[in-house]
Amino acid sequence: FSLLLFVRTFAPSGLLFYLGAPIQGDYATLQLHGGQLFFTCDLGRNAATATVRRPIDDGQWHSVKADFGKKLVTLTVDDLSSGPVLAKGKTSTLDVEGKVYLGGLPPDYKARNVGNLPKLFHGTVSIGFALDVNVFRVTHSIAGCLRDAVLNDEPLDMDRPVSSLATAGCFAAVQQGSFLDGTGFGAFAKEGYKVGLDITVALEFRTTAPVGIILSVSGDKSDAIGLELVNGQVVFHVDNGAGRFSAYDPGAPGNVCDGHWHTVSAVKNRRGLSLAVDGKMVRRANPHPRASSADTKSPIYVGGLPSGLKTSCLTVETPFRGCMRNLRLTRGPQIRNLDFSKAFQLHGVIPHSCPAPVE
Repeated sequence: FSLLLFVRTFAPSGLLFYLGAPIQGDYATLQLHGGQLFFTCDLGRNAATATVRRPIDDGQWHSVKADFGKKLVTLTVDDLSSGPVLAKGKTSTLDVEGKVYLGGLPPDYKARNVGNLPKLFHGTVSIGFALDVNVFRVTHSIAGCLRDAVLNDEPLDMDRPVSSLATAGCFAAVQQGSFLDGTGFGAFAKEGYKVGLDITVALEFRTTAPVGIILSVSGDKSDAIGLELVNGQVVFHVDNGAGRFSAYDPGAPGNVCDGHWHTVSAVKNRRGLSLAVDGKMVRRANPHPRASSADTKSPIYVGGLPSGLKTSCLTVETPFRGCMRNLRLTRGPQIRNLDFSKAFQLHGVIPHSCPAPVE
């Protein structure tokens, strides 16, 4: 078979296509890992993988062609080819079902194999290899855009697939970041997140809306932290169980709602809190020195809250509309990067794709 498609993404990893059968060992898959594409075919014995050492996670459109025939596996990215790699097996055909999964797999799909990839070593010049040791696999959906897919010279109607899940249109031009459409949120740390004594929340955002939830973590009682936009200003709230206290963006109202990128760093410690917006900082002492730890246990919610959930550290209910990027929580030596494509709940968010502003 021969499959041609075009891809645009800022994501470093994801599954672009999969051919297989739930009860068979044969499969063919195209996976993105570390910004590099890997095309793997398995005839039931050992997998053969072709790769091209050209990163594609740059937000530009790239043509990708995956070819399999006569036990040979070949991958071509733009104008660079891997060269043929021999797939081992008793037959020269792939025993797979007649479905092509583009961009990911259904949540309930039970594939015996999705394709294991070798660990990458710096300095290697090999572009094709037979694979004997399973090291890792990429199974999550690709956060990006696919278009103009052609299978065996027949265009695939991507506007009318047999089924689809969590797909959306592509922006004409993009930049790094994730787009939140003002209707949902992303949820992280399903097991719950404890803020404790000290935490730093850092991110960049771009919006024209004066109101919106940026981030929230809460507990069973009043313990919580919250970051929000209120009347065109960033506000950081902390409640260690003895009452909420807050820091307000020192800039003029509306300055951060101009459609440009702005940086935020919100710090909580036992002595109080600080909020820096575009480098301008304001501090607030803890008015309740005997209460210094925020004993939270909820997930981390970004951009909004699930329906019905209340917290003491937000004053608005409007979900955020705009783009976010480089979002991370730092607690001591632990840094948690929040990647929307890896959220355990995601509504109204397009990861790794932010519409570029009109010049």
